[in-house]
Amino acid sequence: MGVLQLGGASIIGLHMLLGMFEPLTALYAALYFVGKGILFGFFKNPLSFADALCGLLLVSALFDWFSIGLLTALALLFLFQKGVTYLLR
Repeated sequence: MGVLQLGGASIIGLHMLLGMFEPLTALYAALYFVGKGILFGFFKNPLSFADALCGLLLVSALFDWFSIGLLTALALLFLFQKGVTYLLR
């Protein structure tokens, strides 16, 4: 799980900062967080709903619907931190 978490956050971050990935790839990564957050939020850990909220925020930032730089950066940092935590567990 940690590798997918870090990979998804890296794809989104690199796309938003440097444009290294296609927008569709970044969208799939953000939708992964939404799906994972909803699925695990109901069945495993309620904190996983935060993944879904971060994913929704990142989807809206990818489409320039709603983007506040600090909030987007905090969402990415949260997802990175959660990925590192999963890897070190």
